[in-house]
Amino acid sequence: MPRMKRGSAVDGFVFWLKTQGLAQATIKNYTTQVRAWLQWCEEAHINPQTATTVLMMNWLGFYSTTHLPSTVRLATITLRVYYDYLKSVKAVKRNAARDIGVKKQITRPVAALQVHEVKQLIGACETLQDRAMLLLMIGGGLRRSEVLNITREDVDFEHGTIRIFGKGSKWREVAPGTMAMEAVKMAMGWRPRVFDNTHPDSLRRRLAYLTEKAGIDKRVHPHMFRYYFATTFCEQGGGIDLLQTILGHSSLEMSMYYSRAGREKRALAAQVRYNPADALMA
Repeated sequence: MPRMKRGSAVDGFVFWLKTQGLAQATIKNYTTQVRAWLQWCEEAHINPQTATTVLMMNWLGFYSTTHLPSTVRLATITLRVYYDYLKSVKAVKRNAARDIGVKKQITRPVAALQVHEVKQLIGACETLQDRAMLLLMIGGGLRRSEVLNITREDVDFEHGTIRIFGKGSKWREVAPGTMAMEAVKMAMGWRPRVFDNTHPDSLRRRLAYLTEKAGIDKRVHPHMFRYYFATTFCEQGGGIDLLQTILGHSSLEMSMYYSRAGREKRALAAQVRYNPADALMA
């Protein structure tokens, strides 16, 4: 079979990923790792189409000397996905990357936002857009990109709902609450969008500014609000199946990750209340 040129191989891969309905950020991550792999192959005079599992593992070993374990894990997954693509276009007969095991990622506990910190951030808002941004994440559990891409056509003020275009190119509706809907109405005014700047970094930078202004001595990132919404929702009696629908998760397992914090908090309270050592010594 003819050898594919690096540029055409990457371009074709990107187009294929888009047809799979993946988020732009995911496509960017995969593309970065594929370029690194193809560059290594080129420098080592290796044809990527005939690369064996051993050669791929050699590259991952080399890659691990200069990259974090999480990045190496992403590179491993990328190889699997990339060779699935090559197999789909008949550029390879089998996916040799599937023989490489993917190490389970150790998830660190999320540094949760406290109620007083959330109130401090809201108090630090300077613009109507600031307030809408925070309340949409707090009351809607929305991802950063989902917040930034809301248009007038997506908002139903009468019923208090917003249509969200989420991961996997899937639509869903959320009801972020009265305060969030009022904030959206005021921030949007007569404009077609809530936010003029839809670049993902714009929200992160604004959040960093508000965090510093609020005097919060820790790094606050957008996903912490999604976590805050989910844990609060579960603590107040919201079901996991409902949480899955609200957050737009593809599996129930993903939603259960968020409910774990609530269970742990209730378990700690129960341990204090029903502690056998305290009962023995009373």
